[in-house]
Amino acid sequence: METPGEQRELKLPSFRLDGKVALVTGAGTGLGAAIAIGMAESGAEVLLVGRTQSNLDATMAEISARDGRGRAIVCDVTDTKAIRKAIAALPRLDVLINNAGTNFPEPFVDVSDEHLDTMLDLNVRAPYFLTQAFAQKLVEEKRGGAIVIVGSTNGFQAEHDSTAYDT
Repeated sequence: METPGEQRELKLPSFRLDGKVALVTGAGTGLGAAIAIGMAESGAEVLLVGRTQSNLDATMAEISARDGRGRAIVCDVTDTKAIRKAIAALPRLDVLINNAGTNFPEPFVDVSDEHLDTMLDLNVRAPYFLTQAFAQKLVEEKRGGAIVIVGSTNGFQAEHDSTAYDT
């Protein structure tokens, strides 16, 4: 029991990821780039996944400037065969950050087949199969890992003209 005025030492958990390999989708821009940089600053080797080489190169340059480690993997995460092949080829993977996503803000009555298909493929189908491929790898290797699926505040509060995205 503490006496008045005595302070106990609070031990916080380590947020270091030294020796871990983290894959971040949508890592070329925005939130995905920021997550990838943060993971690298925490010591992880980061695999940056995105569709545009120049965007991934820019994020990788930022990671390198901060003495981080990683590499870019140009891949469309909606291409299920390609993403399964990419995951299977990795010698190690500890953390999966499903971040890639999109929205087409437009009135409900104007949502096109193409826009809905794109949102479902990228926001629902891709993270499902990417997570499945990652989980299969962990099961085969008989070890654990961490899966993060980045969502949107639109899941809690809808926005005007985002009906297809908000559901």
